[in-house]
Amino acid sequence: ADDGVLLSSLWNVREHNVRTLPSFYPLEKSAVLVPHSLAPIVAARIATVLQARSIAASYDAENAKADCVSKFHVDFRIRLYRGRGEYSHGIIVEVQRRAGFDLSYIQDVYAILDAVEGKKVEECGMEIAPIYCEENEVISNMDDEGAISIENSVASLQVVSDILCSRGGKAGELTVERRDFAMASLSSLTSLERMGQRAVHLSNELVNSEAHADLRNFVFTYLSQDPKQNPQRLIIHSLEILANVANCSRSPTQLADLLSQNDYSIYHELINNIENAPSNPHAADLSCVILKNVCLSQAITNLMPRHFRERLFTALTKAVNFGGIYHAELQGHSQQCLDAM
Repeated sequence: ADDGVLLSSLWNVREHNVRTLPSFYPLEKSAVLVPHSLAPIVAARIATVLQARSIAASYDAENAKADCVSKFHVDFRIRLYRGRGEYSHGIIVEVQRRAGFDLSYIQDVYAILDAVEGKKVEECGMEIAPIYCEENEVISNMDDEGAISIENSVASLQVVSDILCSRGGKAGELTVERRDFAMASLSSLTSLERMGQRAVHLSNELVNSEAHADLRNFVFTYLSQDPKQNPQRLIIHSLEILANVANCSRSPTQLADLLSQNDYSIYHELINNIENAPSNPHAADLSCVILKNVCLSQAITNLMPRHFRERLFTALTKAVNFGGIYHAELQGHSQQCLDAM
């Protein structure tokens, strides 16, 4: 039996839901014909690989389409068509990017197309070369070249700070585009996956250095406010930065102290994100990453009020179950957070 059938209820596509490819339709290059296939099985394979890759998806069975968002903010649509003419013996799967860009997107596309052809999920997209390189030697040796490299990285942190933390009453100069670019840059600079060991140095600079106190406060401010007051993309960037910092932090207790400011408002919003995992699994996952690192330091026992801990335990239990069906990383991180509690 096909393992993907286990998730067929997520995207309950039936044969009559899959319309024939329209004449002269400009099919994307990121499409594949699955010969002699059944629509429910193809749909189930797609749902399985999306869950495994932690891609949030909204399924529309009636129109045989799924609107997806990758964890790197690429919006794309998957649609099923029935082939026409000499291709009428199969189902066409088309992956169409709608908004955003990240180098990892092509890996997701190949994984989806591999999955619909029947490859095991763990083998999907494996032939694509890794996107990011690691430069541990430069940092670990700490020779002159390594020291210069770190100085350049810290300078990049200052550039982001100069953009986001206006001086001399020039707040109006911070346009939406400049803010989004700066927050996305800071998210990349603090990411172990993208920056390697440089991210550890930069993350600890951000948390500990007084020189970057304004930047730190800028990031934390968006996490402590009502999410309805701020664009979702900005909140996600703030969560990404804090999750990166949590993964790199040499002082989890200090991180817990920072989260406890303003009457635990950040803790409150992080728990809210986990409680609302079905509406935004990526925000819930990032919140679990942050709280997991705090839990591992055992600081959460000392600093988080009891009623928050009880809320968190209940939310995490539900997130594990939800993630097991829809979002693999959320399942793993919420379980790790539970274990650490």
